[in-house]
Amino acid sequence: EIAGEFKYFTVSRQMVLFAVERRKAWRMLQSRAGIVNQDYLAQKKLIGKVDNGDLTRDELLERGWELLNEEIALL
Repeated sequence: EIAGEFKYFTVSRQMVLFAVERRKAWRMLQSRAGIVNQDYLAQKKLIGKVDNGDLTRDELLERGWELLNEEIALL
């Protein structure tokens, strides 16, 4: 985010894979330390709703932050 606007950049597939692996490692460390990450639980719920057909991908992209905050409030 730059000056209140999102900036999009193109990154290589390898960079994306490194980021995904880093996040997985971080989640594993949190789990082993007994830390419950509310954001992660809410994200999993939203993805589950998309997978089940309760929520469309377009709805998730359009209202993602709002839906995530609602899920966090419910936890």
